[in-house]
Amino acid sequence: MNISSDLQRTQPAPETFSPSTPESIPEKALQVQPAVAEQVTDEAHVSPAASIIVQSVSEAGVNTDKVAAVQAALASGTYHVSSSQVAGKLIDHMLGNGS
Repeated sequence: MNISSDLQRTQPAPETFSPSTPESIPEKALQVQPAVAEQVTDEAHVSPAASIIVQSVSEAGVNTDKVAAVQAALASGTYHVSSSQVAGKLIDHMLGNGS
């Protein structure tokens, strides 16, 4: 039994590749288009919901010192919260018992 001769018979013949010639490329594809000089500007719009949030935060008197302390603790990896306290607050909120 000759295994190599069996493999040669089962392998497909390689397909031939012929690169495109300039004659086969449409004329329009060969044309170089000049760059259009447009001034593009970015714009950002704040949604009405975002405006309400910003307004409510400024009216609520956010304790910026506490926010900064929490941000620093988060950044340093020292901020820890009890999972049972979080679960309790979520349940209270869903039942309408929390504020």
